[in-house]
Amino acid sequence: MKELGVQMHLSTDDGSEGYKGFNVDLFKQYVEANYQTENKDSTFHISHSIFSKVYTVGPEIMEFKIAQICWEHEIPFEVSLERYMKCGFGICGQCCVDSTGWRMCVEGPVIDGEKLKQITEFGKYHRTASGKVEKYPWAK
Repeated sequence: MKELGVQMHLSTDDGSEGYKGFNVDLFKQYVEANYQTENKDSTFHISHSIFSKVYTVGPEIMEFKIAQICWEHEIPFEVSLERYMKCGFGICGQCCVDSTGWRMCVEGPVIDGEKLKQITEFGKYHRTASGKVEKYPWAK
């Protein structure tokens, strides 16, 4: 990543390297530190020049919080969704999301932020190996 000139911001729970705390908090601070405003009464808008795209992989609660920040500030992003997959070829339908019918083993697992808005289960629930819907404990 360094050879490509990618700017990395590290975060660890214990502070052993980089920011001490959750990466979502670090991301939010970084976004808010790069606001530009025209006057006191104007709304805030992010300078898109600081981001080309945000990529997030990890627990869905983290991805959901990153997505909310990106949507709020119109930052392009992609999410890698974890869904239970059985066949891996798109035949069994186990990894389908919502009524979109998108199979994460075929159309995913990486989903663009704008397309992600169509997946109503994102950040709310998932399916078990048997196909049962389980609501996430943090979901409203």
